[in-house]
This record gives sequence, structure tokens and C-alpha cells, in this order.
Amino acid sequence: MQEFLRVVLFYVVALATVGSAVGVAVSRDIVRAAFFLLSTLLATAGLFFLADAMFLGVIQILVYAGGTMVLIVFGVMLTSPRLQPLLTIRPMERTFALAVCFSLLAVLIWGTFHLHTRQLARPRSLGVSPKDQSAKITIGDENPPATPPPSKQDDLGGTMLLASALVGLRLDDREDLGPAVRHGIIPYVLVFEIVSFHLLVALIAAAYLARPRRPTTAIGQGKLHLHSPSQMETPNS
Repeated sequence: MQEFLRVVLFYVVALATVGSAVGVAVSRDIVRAAFFLLSTLLATAGLFFLADAMFLGVIQILVYAGGTMVLIVFGVMLTSPRLQPLLTIRPMERTFALAVCFSLLAVLIWGTFHLHTRQLARPRSLGVSPKDQSAKITIGDENPPATPPPSKQDDLGGTMLLASALVGLRLDDREDLGPAVRHGIIPYVLVFEIVSFHLLVALIAAAYLARPRRPTTAIGQGKLHLHSPSQMETPNS
């Protein structure tokens, strides 16, 4: 049953990807085209996740669905209003938007009540799930070993793990933390957030510099009049 649902979900996401790509090609509105492009990129990330390519899915969301769409949104904002037609929202689009919002809300509610933080925070070591490890202990030994004493990781209270995730503290040479902890940490989160903030500031500065210039109407008590070069008179020699 689970495999059947996986196949059905794959076909649904694939159809959403193709439909969104067609929408990008045939849409005459730049705002709707940008929305269809965002849907295409997110659906492509969904295909990567269904194919168990988690790294490619995350990169697809961060680089393409995140960075590229920010550039497109700023491009839409900087486009002259004369080139943008009046955007009207159709009733069918409102219904579709509400359906997507309630679907995402249902997924968040389900994940809140069915997923446990301790299970998600416990990384797998060397690709072996905790279920397989417990099965090996139960089947291989009639008298399973006693529970090991708590390591120094429990005494740290997560401080070392948080430091590693934020600033990239090296834990691969720490023998007292265990291989599961050393291989299950993604460092440099704080550095990544700082770089993303700098990119956002650069985009806002570019939008500010690219705004249309308005001539000053008055300088002091007199008024400034702009003339074209053809209207300027040269003094007689």
C-alpha cells in the first residue's frame, strides 16, 4: 500500500511539474509566469525527494526555488508599470489558492502531532536504522548487553551540537561523542544565514539604485528647468 501511494504521488508531482512548465511558456502575464516557474522548481524538488535524492532536493529549493525566484521577483518589481497589465484574480485561482493553503496547513498539523522531536534529532549511524540495530542485538545475543552509561554528550546539554551547527565546530576528532553524532551534523548554519542576509541587502540596494530618477523641481528659491541638448543655445562669439 505504501509503495502504491508513492507511485501515485510521483505521478501527481510529475503532472504538476509538466503543467507548471507549460504555464510558464503560455502565460502572457509576467507575475503568473513567475508563479508557474516557482511551482515548477518546487515540484522538481519533490521529484528529487521521491527518488531519495535528498541532497539534490534541498539544493533545488535553496538555489533555484529560493535564489532564482528572488531575482525574478525583484525583476518584476523593477519592471515599468506600463509594461505590466492589470492583474485580476479569477474565482478559480482563489479556490486553488485556498486548497493549497489548507493542504499545507493539514500537513503541518499532521506532522506536529505524529512526529516526535527526539526521533528526528537522533541521527542514523553508518546507514543502519535503529530498528535494524535492535534486531541484531535481540537475534544475535540471548542476553542483550545492558544499557551503556550516559556519555559526555548528555552532560553537554546540546551546547556542543548547537555550536557545531552554527559555527562549524569540528567534532569529527572527538572520540567521546560517538560516530552517530560526528556524522550527523550539518555545520555552518550561522555562516549560511549571514551570507544570505548580505545577498538580500545587496538585492535591496540594487533595487534602490535602479529606481527611476525624479528631477529636483526647485533649487533654493529658483526652479530647475531641464532642457534637451538641441534646445541649448551656444553663445555668439
